[in-house]
Amino acid sequence: MKPGGRNEVLDRAAAVCILTLCFGCLHVIALKSQLFTRLGGLPSSTEFPINYKTLYFDQKFLEPWQPQHQYGSSPDMVPCGDFYKIVTQDFARSGHNCDANIRKSWKAINNVTSTASGLQWLSEEFSLCAPLKSAMDVAIFKNWLQETWVNLAMVDYPYEANFLQPLPPWPIQVVCKYLGFDSTVSDYQLLHGVSQAAKVYYNYTGSSSCLNISQTATGSLGLLGWFYQACTEMVMPMCTDGVQDMFEPEEWNFQAFSDECNAIFGVRPRADWAGIVYGGKDIIAHSNIIFSNGGLDPWSAGGVTYNITDSLISIMIPDGAHHLDLRYSNDNDPPSVRAARAVEVKYFREWINHAPKTPRTAPTP
Repeated sequence: MKPGGRNEVLDRAAAVCILTLCFGCLHVIALKSQLFTRLGGLPSSTEFPINYKTLYFDQKFLEPWQPQHQYGSSPDMVPCGDFYKIVTQDFARSGHNCDANIRKSWKAINNVTSTASGLQWLSEEFSLCAPLKSAMDVAIFKNWLQETWVNLAMVDYPYEANFLQPLPPWPIQVVCKYLGFDSTVSDYQLLHGVSQAAKVYYNYTGSSSCLNISQTATGSLGLLGWFYQACTEMVMPMCTDGVQDMFEPEEWNFQAFSDECNAIFGVRPRADWAGIVYGGKDIIAHSNIIFSNGGLDPWSAGGVTYNITDSLISIMIPDGAHHLDLRYSNDNDPPSVRAARAVEVKYFREWINHAPKTPRTAPTP
């Protein structure tokens, strides 16, 4: 055995023991939570109750191990339409009739694509890499457009950025300049404006020769991994009604979502799993957590938007898009995000100063 080899083996053994303990604790947390969830008669659970005899760890031991999350995933935690309401509000505040014309565009797309010549015109108008040829292609095209508007809401930053795509400052304001039509606009005029708006997102640099409707973000983002996590850990119910939002009506359908997860990954989600494992909204036993939410970020619909205790802190950033406070500082940052960062640092310093000091021990030779 090489010098130090025995210590290496012991270190690995210790790591295995720690991981085993962690996974064991997580399993017991789930059992403990399922007991109270199922005996409480919540409608989201379809499994059999768990016998109390399986619970052999004390709750006080388990509490510190429970991880935290920001977005509630159970259908009972966050109304399924709230996400798209915020997307719509972002467009409504960024330009005259902007949200209204996006709402009208779906019917215009249906009208124009009802003929072969209309399909060809729309494909050329949007400079699509592959022409639309069928009703299925049109459905995919509309889903692509919807995802485009959602992504713009997430990355509506006050400066140039390229998180999802290279974009100008306040990109939704730029997009809405092409969508300020009055109610008399024709379908073809409206869709010309929509195509110019979409190209702000997909071709701000002017380097794209065509638009690929199979992709809505840079390929390096790892969206497939995010979707796998949604399928296995964090179900996020989404729905639209076309009234309080600017999208075509679509109800939340857990079975359809489950079937899609199964078709892609061979797994099926559990609707209430995130609430069971992480505790849902019942996190009062925890401490030293900051929940920051941007007012422009549609994910704030599932965020913690008020202080729960004096160490479970909510910070709202009215002019902030997705994780703006976690990005590098910029001269164009709005005052609200500057103030948020100052508060965050204040709490970091306070919690670090009050943390128990553990004396360092010399490593074992």
